[in-house]
Amino acid sequence: MPERPEERKQWHPVLVDGLRYLLASHLRIDPEHGVAALPTRVDVMVVKRDPDQDLVFPYNHLGIATLVELESPGEWATWRVLCKICVDHLLYRLTENLEQTAHVTLWLLVSRASETFFSLVQRELGTVEPLGSGLWRTVFMGNPLVVVHLQELPLSLETLPLLMVYQGPREREIAKFVLKYAREHPLFMEQAIAFHARAMKEVLVMEGINVEAYRNLANVKDIIDLFGPRILIEEIGEKKFIQEIGEKKVIRQIGEKKFIQEIGEDRLLEDLYEMGPERLQKFIDRKERERGK
Repeated sequence: MPERPEERKQWHPVLVDGLRYLLASHLRIDPEHGVAALPTRVDVMVVKRDPDQDLVFPYNHLGIATLVELESPGEWATWRVLCKICVDHLLYRLTENLEQTAHVTLWLLVSRASETFFSLVQRELGTVEPLGSGLWRTVFMGNPLVVVHLQELPLSLETLPLLMVYQGPREREIAKFVLKYAREHPLFMEQAIAFHARAMKEVLVMEGINVEAYRNLANVKDIIDLFGPRILIEEIGEKKFIQEIGEKKVIRQIGEKKFIQEIGEDRLLEDLYEMGPERLQKFIDRKERERGK
């Protein structure tokens, strides 16, 4: 089964770009921070610019420095990803030659986490306590380890950078929220179109967004990528679409076979006939001459 476009793209830059977009004045965001010799890297390292500054939930649970590990979006949290962030922490201490790491916090971002996973965390690391909806805290070698459960994290503008790397049942809810803030925060609209295309398309259809309204939120290329060229043809009308752009340019840009598939052969012939049977006949005669050569 072929991958969806969002499955072929890298998710870590989505998280990094979103955090920088909203919180760059408060946090330094280092992608793929090396914790030892390559290729051992933690997905993201977040450093507070002002250690004493209070941040909004859930960022109030960041440490002065926070190592962030992102489980693949849509996947269930596993023993392996828990081990990965613990090992990264140990390697970070060795590399930086840190005997004390009281300033370091660990964050594990997961789309889905079962009761079995939290039982595993408790068995391996000790007590797990809730910090608020979607956040759970335990301790690894004296350092806080926070599991950010994106399935349960509250939906807000502040949490969008985190929820944009989520996959699961909430995607349509997130896409609808992104659409609400599309003009004020176009970055999230771009990310939703690229990484949550199916949910975004469903929401736009449900909201009855037409092309003219959508053009205020994204460019025409995004419209075609999301809906296919048929959406433009339907909005403008087949005949006007051809007249405005020009037959040759339309066919050249979309491709002859795809253009005919989208319009339908019978409908295409009807529209061409309305533009003049003589013109259509000349076109047919010219094609016949070209084939006869």
